[in-house]
Formats: sequence, C-alpha cells, structure tokens
Amino acid sequence: MNVTSEHRDGVRYPIQLLASFTVGNTEGREDGFTMDLSPRGCCLSVKEPLPLWRSLSLVLRPPDDDATIAIERAEVRWAMGNRCGIEFLSMSRTNQDRLRRYLVEYEALHRDDQFSSPSDLVTAKRP
Repeated sequence: MNVTSEHRDGVRYPIQLLASFTVGNTEGREDGFTMDLSPRGCCLSVKEPLPLWRSLSLVLRPPDDDATIAIERAEVRWAMGNRCGIEFLSMSRTNQDRLRRYLVEYEALHRDDQFSSPSDLVTAKRP
C-alpha cells in the first residue's frame, strides 16, 4: 500500500480488537470490539447503542500484546444500531505511538492483501 505518513491518518484498517470502555463518568466498564481502526478513531460494535456526542474512555487490547492502548477521551460521532463511530480526542504520547506502531505493523503484514491504487484495481480485473 503506497500511503504517505501524512495521509495515513485517514486510512481505516479492518481491524477487530477487543475494546473496554466507560461511558461518561459511570463506574462500570462495558465491552465491545472495533470493526475498523485508524489513528484518529474507530468503528465500535457494542451491546447497547450509544447516544451521539457521548464522551467515553476506551482501552484497546491488541492480540498477543501485553500493552493495551488507552484513549482517555473519545466521543461518539455517529451511531447506527449497535455500531458507532468514535473519534479519539485525547491520549498520551505513549499510547499514540503504540497505536501508530500497531497500525504500521498491521499495514506491513497485510500489504499484499490490498491494492495500492485505483488503477491497480482496474488492471487486476482485466483478463
């Protein structure tokens, strides 16, 4: 995939990770999982729909990794049934770096699974 680092923020990767989150100032944590993930947000699948603009804190759990990725502050930007779009608003530099590193590693492992440009897609469809 030929994506420059300045454009990488807009790329959403089809990554499913376990996510634990706390809505607003509530005590209990809920579980869900990401449907896609980028440095700036994710699509989150949850048991109960979340209201728009609701603040939450979120912890992502990459597989086979002891280090979780904590997002201190995020907001629900869209909701459709039990899926919602989450924008990451605040996380530590360490967690930002951990998330970016995870996405770069994911991209490197799945580079051959994707087309690098729309022209590759057209060329690939030709006999």
